[in-house]
Order: sequence, then C-alpha cells, then structure tokens
Amino acid sequence: MLPMLEINRLKPMVDNYDPIKFKRLYAITENLRRKLASGIDHRRFGVTQEDIISWFSDKFIYAYNKYCNEIRDEEILKGHLIKAMQFMKCRILRAAYQPKFSHPSIEFTPDLIDGNFHPYDDETKDHYYNALCKFLQERISDNAYMLFQLQLNPPMYVLHEMKMKGHDNIHKIPEEVICNYFNLGFDVDNIKLLKSLRKEINTNLDLAKEHFANN
Repeated sequence: MLPMLEINRLKPMVDNYDPIKFKRLYAITENLRRKLASGIDHRRFGVTQEDIISWFSDKFIYAYNKYCNEIRDEEILKGHLIKAMQFMKCRILRAAYQPKFSHPSIEFTPDLIDGNFHPYDDETKDHYYNALCKFLQERISDNAYMLFQLQLNPPMYVLHEMKMKGHDNIHKIPEEVICNYFNLGFDVDNIKLLKSLRKEINTNLDLAKEHFANN
C-alpha cells in the first residue's frame, strides 16, 4: 500500500454527520472517482484498477469526515471533496515514478541516448530507462517529470481520449487531453505552462544524450 492513502487515517464517522447527505455526495462523485483512477497505471503498484478506485473512496470518506461539520453548504463541501481527491491523484502520480514503483511498461529504446545498442534485451532497456529517469528526476521540476512520464507511458485514459478525438500519434499528446487528465482548465495560461514544461523536458533530454554519450 502507498503511504499517502487515507485508509490508515480513517476513523469512525464524526458525530451528527448527515448520512443522507453523505450518500448523495458519494453517489454524485462516483464518476469522478472512476475518472481519476482511470488515469493511474495500477500495474505500477501491483494492484487492480478496482483497488485504485477504492483509494479515492477512502480519500472521500476521510475528507468528508474532516469537513462535514465545518462546512454546511453542500456545494462548497462538494468542492472541498473534489479538490481533496484531485490532489490525491497528483500525489499518487508522483509516487508512481519513485524507483520502488518503477516497473516500466513502455518500449524504451537506448538509441535515444546512443545508437550503438542494437540489438538490446529487457535488462539493457531497464538499465537505460532507469538511468534516464534518474538523470531527469535530478534536474527537472516535479511537474515536468510527471509530464515526461505521461508522454513516455500514456495511461489508458489518455489513449482513449486521443482515439476519441482522432489523434493517432501517441508520441504527441494534445494539450487538451493533458489538461483534462490533470484536471486543469484548457486555457491560454495552462497551454503556456505545458509548452514551458515540454521545453524544460527537451532541453534536459539533449543534456542526457550528451551525458550518456560521454560516459
């Protein structure tokens, strides 16, 4: 299990909570929990997709317990619950790319760094994949690293969205799909942010090529 999950922090429901309101908000946010979970590769954690969904259910219960007596307005309470679950998704995504959860399901090609590694076996691919990830993780921002991993190994949600929008090139994920995946507004500011992060990634990929070519 992951350290950020709320299951170990769950307590009995607070006194005077409204079970009808709880059930209503839980039902309203069911599709959101599934959408958030669909953007996470469960294989990295050795669990099922249903387990991922249950993590968001745990987070919902924890956040509801925390805010239900403090916030009486149902719409405002719902907003806090949604934000809590969205923030949790970001934490899970960051944790997913820590070395202990690094089980790449992509076809990593060492010729990204040096063209002299053909043919190569799985052990070689894993070695250079991990070396590249470590190199980038030490040099780029957390947001840029998350985008790098998303581009390198897009989850099923992203692939589905691209297919629905008629985009066949999985190596170029449209800004709109990325914004939807991270629950960002598809606007000028976020498009500029994505371009800045991509520039940060590409600059450091060039540095990585030079580094591994010389070492």
